Amino acid sequence: MAKRPKGLDTFRILCAVFLTLWPVYGLSECETLADESFEKRLIVLINDLRVKNRMKPLRVQNELMLAARAHSRDMACHEFSSHKGSDGSSASDRVMARGYSFVALGENIATGFKTPEEVVRQWMKSPGHRKNILNPSFAEIGSGYVRSIRDPLQSYWTAVFAKRG
Repeated sequence: MAKRPKGLDTFRILCAVFLTLWPVYGLSECETLADESFEKRLIVLINDLRVKNRMKPLRVQNELMLAARAHSRDMACHEFSSHKGSDGSSASDRVMARGYSFVALGENIATGFKTPEEVVRQWMKSPGHRKNILNPSFAEIGSGYVRSIRDPLQSYWTAVFAKRG
């Protein structure tokens, strides 16, 4: 009887496990790409506008960054654009889930824009978005940018504005 090469049984087992689990886990996972440089640039542009309007720049806050990116990813994974999350969550729900308590909160979202400059330009044309950007009550900011791997032309942007309290 011919002797099997060492490790062949382990390889076969791993292949069987992979082929069994791949349809369940491989195709259901949402794949996105985040770009921190776009997130940072978005904040720089917003703060430039605030300074030009004689306002204090917003401080970057980690919990707000996490909430913003998570919402952008949620929109990309479920292919929608809304302030309401796919699970029904509001901006305040998402921020509080990160352990951030606030006395003032605002959220801007956008989809389909290629650059932070395009996003901020459009937000400044919208009264509600502009109000968030130039709101003197806000002191901190977080931003999220995610691009869908399924549809590389689709991008999702979120900016969360807040004052801790």
